Amino acid sequence: MIFQSSKTADYLLPDKSFWTRMLVQDLTEISKIYRILCPSILYAEIYEGKGHDKLLENSPEVYYVDPWIILVKNELEGHSIFQDDNISPINLKLVNDMDEEEKNNTEVAKKMIEAFNKGDKSLSNRTSRFRNSLASFANSSYQKLTCEQFFQRVKECTDGTIYERISKIAEDPKYDKNISRTVIQEFLYQYKNLLPINTFGKAFALAQNMVREDFSRICYYTFIRSLEKCSLGFDRTYWDKVENKLRNNNINNLFPYTQYSLQLCISLLIYQHENQYNKEIEATDFEYLYYLYFSDVLFVSADHQHKIYINETGILNSRRNGSFAYILQEDQNRKEYDRVMNYIKNKSLH
Repeated sequence: MIFQSSKTADYLLPDKSFWTRMLVQDLTEISKIYRILCPSILYAEIYEGKGHDKLLENSPEVYYVDPWIILVKNELEGHSIFQDDNISPINLKLVNDMDEEEKNNTEVAKKMIEAFNKGDKSLSNRTSRFRNSLASFANSSYQKLTCEQFFQRVKECTDGTIYERISKIAEDPKYDKNISRTVIQEFLYQYKNLLPINTFGKAFALAQNMVREDFSRICYYTFIRSLEKCSLGFDRTYWDKVENKLRNNNINNLFPYTQYSLQLCISLLIYQHENQYNKEIEATDFEYLYYLYFSDVLFVSADHQHKIYINETGILNSRRNGSFAYILQEDQNRKEYDRVMNYIKNKSLH
């Protein structure tokens, strides 16, 4: 289908490598078809590169979207981050209309994101000595242990690792010990079945299970506590009101974006933790995935790692008309480059 050029709810999310290689004429043509999303990570990366500061100015409709962490914070405080039922972000602002203070705030946002990533990477690097302990426990006859013995072993195997979010279940006095044990054993069962967790797809599957089984406490230890430490003025009023009422069937209604982001955040931690090679992967590049939740997004990237993330998880399958285009550098394969560029310009998301 040939795209009829019009301003619709189509969004194009380009990564830095693609954005900085686009010719002015290509950028101009694409901007007539799509509304281009510019999250803080893209904005900051473009302005870090010398000579690229004119790119945003040459494209009249590039929309800045709040950092994913801010979006999560707003949703956890009870505010809608979507326009109506379209799953499109609200508070989009044209980059060309941003004043100097707003542009400086994007740098603050980038530093905040880097702080999250630094903490995650540090935790992953510190816990390599625990690498096999949880796997050994998951393969043991833990069903024969008493509750006290079981929770002690869980604590020993997860202490100081990303799986602390699971072990905290045993420490919460609000929950029955037998229920807590059932939740943990379900996690261990899923973990054992996925071993070795050597792909992002497996990491994502385990993260989905963790979030589904215990969204409330994992969200607290991963997001809320971190937001409070970042001194962002997080207001707990709404969270405290609904936290005890959260069930699997209403989480997606109350905190849909938070649930999605939490799955991604935990996935990256697991991916880095379970595979020594993956520790070297740049967490910054991962930030783009947080914006694929929005409807009708065409994500264009020249980063092979992005291709791995998306193909192994299928995270775009449920995003209405979301799509992904992987583009090689022009000098690598001109024919393939032209084919993908043609796809981008002719793609109709409706």
